[in-house]
Amino acid sequence: MLENICIERRLGDICLTDKHCSNIKFSVCNGTCTCQSKYIPNGNMTCKLRNIGDICDSSDDCNVTVDDSICINYQCTCKTGFRHINLNESLCILRTLFDSCENNYDCSEAVANSICKNDSCQCTSGFAQRDSGSCVKRRVGIHPCVTDLDCSDSINMTYCDSNNTCSCYMGYMSVQNGTLCKLRRISDVCSSYDDCNIAIKNSFCNHSECKCISGYLGEFGNQSCRRRQMGDVCSTDNDCFDAVEDSLCQNGTCNCVVGFLSSLEQDLCTKRR
Repeated sequence: MLENICIERRLGDICLTDKHCSNIKFSVCNGTCTCQSKYIPNGNMTCKLRNIGDICDSSDDCNVTVDDSICINYQCTCKTGFRHINLNESLCILRTLFDSCENNYDCSEAVANSICKNDSCQCTSGFAQRDSGSCVKRRVGIHPCVTDLDCSDSINMTYCDSNNTCSCYMGYMSVQNGTLCKLRRISDVCSSYDDCNIAIKNSFCNHSECKCISGYLGEFGNQSCRRRQMGDVCSTDNDCFDAVEDSLCQNGTCNCVVGFLSSLEQDLCTKRR
């Protein structure tokens, strides 16, 4: 004679109330014993919290147990810019520089101005790593470099010098706290002849200051040096004579010497007849 045997309910078995499924932790009765919303079956007798890599129908299935996770292709995964510690832990953490990556978004969504290069997050060209882990725009004389592009992608008219530091090209000078290289003008600081002459023809570096050579004066906002003419301002006789023979500086103005007459173009002194 067969005896009635009582066995424990399993996931999927018919039930009428939650109590009928109480032997299965974290389960409820929905006509059959099923796992609660945060949980998934782990065999047919237990329910476990969803982790990264587990099946899902919507992102709500994932982020209710794992912060910063979403459901993609029916699988829980970390949001773009985040990574998981390992598949056995319910934790997604924000990526940092040098973390592994598959595409640029993995990095740029976590660290501004970063890209995925050689399967790791790195600052994009023109940017340098800060101690805080952020990527900042390179500046002249401050941030290290390896190639010229490291510098020029951040600041025009720069290159990576022999000290592996960004520098302005000859004829240019660093301004605005190293964020800009501008063409030198007369009266700008300098350390060599080329600093001035490459930027401004007929100029030179004198006592760490760009100046026009004798016989020339600055014009157009000190962006160029023009040969002096009669009537131009002067300080010494050489200011005038080095530009026009038989001239001198008289009362702060270039004039022809006595006995000579200025041409109509003011660039020549000819002997009176």
